[in-house]
This record gives sequence, structure tokens and C-alpha cells, in this order.
Amino acid sequence: MKKIKLIYSHIEPIKQCQLFINKFPLLKIKYTKSSSEAVKKISKKKKKYIAAIGNKESSLLYNLYILKENISNKKNNQTLFYILKNK
Repeated sequence: MKKIKLIYSHIEPIKQCQLFINKFPLLKIKYTKSSSEAVKKISKKKKKYIAAIGNKESSLLYNLYILKENISNKKNNQTLFYILKNK
């Protein structure tokens, strides 16, 4: 996570993962229309300093590495969010 400088995602996952994001005050956030758009975007850019908040299925679809699991503010949140990055 220390190498990540920019995170892409929809505003709702950003809000739902704000406690995790706040641990990295230098992170910049780029909002997208959806979390799936964010994941697709980082898969095409192939930069090591960018990541997206998405789900496990997106990581499999775009062949991305799960950097951190269960980053939601709520421990028992039904939507499981992950930080994804290129392999």
C-alpha cells in the first residue's frame, strides 16, 4: 500500500472504505462512474502506483492482484471491498 498513490472507484465504495483510506493521508482519489469502470481503467493503465476499490470477481475478470481484503468501514458489510492492482 505504501507504493500506491492514486485510487480509482465510485464515490460509494470510497465512502464505505473511508476509515481504511484515511490511514494513507497522501492517497489521491479519482472518482469513476462505477467500481467496475475503476477496475477496468487500472487494468489498462498497468501502473504500479495506482489501485482501485472493487470486488473479487473484478480481480479475476481483469487478472488483478488483491492487495488488501475487507477494507470496508463495517466488519460485516455484505459488500466485500478489496484494493486491487496490476500484477
